[in-house]
Amino acid sequence: MSAKTRSWGEAEKAAKAKESEFGGGVVAAQVPERITIQEAVDSFLTRKRTEGVTSGVLGKYTRELARLQKFFSNRNKFWPADMTLPRLEEFRAGWATDYPSSYTRQKVQERLKGFLNYCRDAGWIALVPKLSAIRVTEPPTMPLSDKEYETLLSKIPVVFRDARKIQRVRALMQMMRHSGLAIGDSVTLERNELRKDEKKGIYRIVTRRQKTGVHVSVPIPNDVADEALASVNTQKRPYKNT
Repeated sequence: MSAKTRSWGEAEKAAKAKESEFGGGVVAAQVPERITIQEAVDSFLTRKRTEGVTSGVLGKYTRELARLQKFFSNRNKFWPADMTLPRLEEFRAGWATDYPSSYTRQKVQERLKGFLNYCRDAGWIALVPKLSAIRVTEPPTMPLSDKEYETLLSKIPVVFRDARKIQRVRALMQMMRHSGLAIGDSVTLERNELRKDEKKGIYRIVTRRQKTGVHVSVPIPNDVADEALASVNTQKRPYKNT
């Protein structure tokens, strides 16, 4: 029976109305409300916003899931159950063009799995299709050697002229070097997150990664901590304007 509409949403309403007509409302009450891929994406992004992920991470989810929704929409597939393994593999086949780096493709797949897990937990799909792992082919980025690091520090007074700025940038480099924190976490580090462990006589950086939310508690050399504390002002986020 034709629904006499090009809208899937209106067609769903017509189908439920017809079920109610034939079943006296009993059948319609037993059928769970269906949700489109686009609605599932919107719901998932709402969760990410409430989790407090950074705008950068939220932007990645938004762009990548928009491509997913467009891929299925172009094939007249609108429901989470349409996201089968063969179709997801077809979708992934286009990533080599969209994401030339295999490392990026690996991260995109991790985020896609997060969305699929959400759909399963919400009851919109029965199982999460098991996509094969993506092997990273790029060589890992190696840390600077001691000589390279000393060269980096020596260039700070060349690039910056203001003594205060030089002090702050040097302290920032030292913090990143010895804590392993990314620059985004380092520039927003709050003064009270640099804590003295009186019992052990050392300083620790105690914070939470912005990107992943993972808790961090890492010791740093006392001279690095002293340099950082000497360079910051009393603002809550000392490196924000570095």
